[in-house]
Amino acid sequence: MPDPTLPMTLAIGIDIGGTGVKYGLVDERGRILARQYDPLEATMPGAVLSEMIRIRAEAMIAGAQGDILGVGLVMPGHVDPRTLRVIQGAENLPALSDVPIAADLGTALGLPVEVGNDALAATLGEARFGAGRAFRSFAMLTLGTGIGGGLMVDGRLVHGPGGQPPEFGAIVLDLGGAMNPHGQPGTLETIAGRAGFEAAFAREGVDGHDLKACFEAARGGDDRAVRAVSSVARHIAQAIGMIVNATCIRACVIGGGIGGAGPVLFDAIAKALPVSIWPALAQEFRILPAERGNDAGLLGAVVPILDRGRAVSSDAGQFPNRDETGEPPA
Repeated sequence: MPDPTLPMTLAIGIDIGGTGVKYGLVDERGRILARQYDPLEATMPGAVLSEMIRIRAEAMIAGAQGDILGVGLVMPGHVDPRTLRVIQGAENLPALSDVPIAADLGTALGLPVEVGNDALAATLGEARFGAGRAFRSFAMLTLGTGIGGGLMVDGRLVHGPGGQPPEFGAIVLDLGGAMNPHGQPGTLETIAGRAGFEAAFAREGVDGHDLKACFEAARGGDDRAVRAVSSVARHIAQAIGMIVNATCIRACVIGGGIGGAGPVLFDAIAKALPVSIWPALAQEFRILPAERGNDAGLLGAVVPILDRGRAVSSDAGQFPNRDETGEPPA
């Protein structure tokens, strides 16, 4: 138990998503002590977004009762570790490429800012505070406006030489499918991101713009909605099977806004999964909802800050913005 006579160790987590920004004041036990949310428009200028985030962060600092060690800021795409700018993957929110939001925030607040990919953060959040605690090797799949994910193997995040996250959303599932902005046909993100679900419902004659209502209809047994969910779930299961067959992981944790659809989606994925996973690997494999729900990225954002403040060495304790020497990757 923490000593009540000592100030709490805190960090601010900021999770920029395709439709909004989540803010949280988080303690080292993963409790969110205060939170805020700002909706986003895809056309919002980068300078406006940066200023909005600064104002929110300053308000959280002013109201905090404890020592704030720093800010964890996560967002879609791959962040250049030298400039702290998004250099790839910000197609759904171009403002992220306009200004160095993380660098500007650190200068304004006078606090260290750890910046990383939102899906890797969700993986860290579930590994430290959620459904991933029981596994040394698991995948995290975030379903939302876009699709991201992270891969934990033997307690370590898997990433590219420059810190690039796994691009699960770019898995090609249908060579005859619609092209994504990078010229890839029938990707998981195209099929199972928000727009993909909307299109699946529309093909069945259901207005897909209110996905919450669509999933409610499926839970209620509406045949059209059930067929739409099942059609997308088969592709999600196919992608999960590819990941499992290649890595031998024991579990896949599913989060993100669409991941919150609940059993109607999870049951459909589980039903479709056996044909995609090698039987010997399927025996102990599990699909789990993210315990921390849509907060997983927010919580994972602060893990590197809290660990650095406590001088804790952890396999899964930081974003891959620096190599083993402590220097930015070449």
